[in-house]
This record gives sequence, structure tokens and C-alpha cells, in this order.
Amino acid sequence: MADGHIPCETNPSLWTSNDEAEREAAAFRCQGCPVRQECAEASGVERLGVWGAHIRLAGSTQW
Repeated sequence: MADGHIPCETNPSLWTSNDEAEREAAAFRCQGCPVRQECAEASGVERLGVWGAHIRLAGSTQW
């Protein structure tokens, strides 16, 4: 995003939603995020949610 806006700051509940459509919407919003790469790298310890446009489901060890 050219303006430096970080999408997950606007509606953070989308990034950890139990609803598949909301998680997909969150991942789509990550596409232009200025910290997308850093977010994906920092997500190694997270159990679920959308991190750097990648979706991890509860209990999954895979992206």
C-alpha cells in the first residue's frame, strides 16, 4: 500500500476469525501491506490466523 497503511490495524478480528470467508478477506487485504514479509516471518509461533497473507488453521503446523 502506497500510503503505508497496515490493514490488520483497521479490523483485527478478521485476521483471527473462525469464519473462512473473513480469513480469506483478511489474506486478500494483506497483499499490499508494507510489513507483509515481516509479519509472515514473525508468525512461526502463532497457532492460527492470517499472517503475511498466509492462513493457518487451528491445530495446523502447515500454511
